Amino acid sequence: MKKLLLALITVSVLLMSTLTYAQWSTQFGEKDTVPGQTDDIIIRDRADTAMAPTGTQKRLEIHNLFLSRILKKTSSYPCTVDDNATIFTNYGATGQIVFTLPECTSTTEGWWGVFAVMSPYAVRLTPNANDSFHITNSVGEAGEYLTSDTAQGSKIGVRCMQTGASGTDADTYNWDVSGYIGTWTPQD
Repeated sequence: MKKLLLALITVSVLLMSTLTYAQWSTQFGEKDTVPGQTDDIIIRDRADTAMAPTGTQKRLEIHNLFLSRILKKTSSYPCTVDDNATIFTNYGATGQIVFTLPECTSTTEGWWGVFAVMSPYAVRLTPNANDSFHITNSVGEAGEYLTSDTAQGSKIGVRCMQTGASGTDADTYNWDVSGYIGTWTPQD
């Protein structure tokens, strides 16, 4: 009975995959692959309830959806709210680089950045005076910085998140370390 049920599920999944592909290829003009980097995709207006093949034709360049903004800094840099979703490096630096993070608040919640050591000099992350870093089960003091080792390839990802659980801390926002490679030392 279990083998029969498994066979029916497998056939159902294969059938659904085939139907989905058929619907995809029909909808996108009998293409034999998923949209490429410069395929045209018809964009229909919401008012077009009949789903007729009308609408505004746009060019969607898929490769741009997955690119990250990378900033190579050779001197200290104050990160801004506009730098959200950026990878920062010290490529070409001839000494330590200090990246000052924007203030972590309810309006900047979700801001994230990755900081990478690409030249053999330390990278320092300095939060706003009111903010701290949260790493695993450790919480730094407000305003204390993190400094990398000088090993090329060291990286750290930070994200502004609400960290207060309840009560007077409920409106607390700080920098959550989402992961790191290499040694990142908190301020003494």
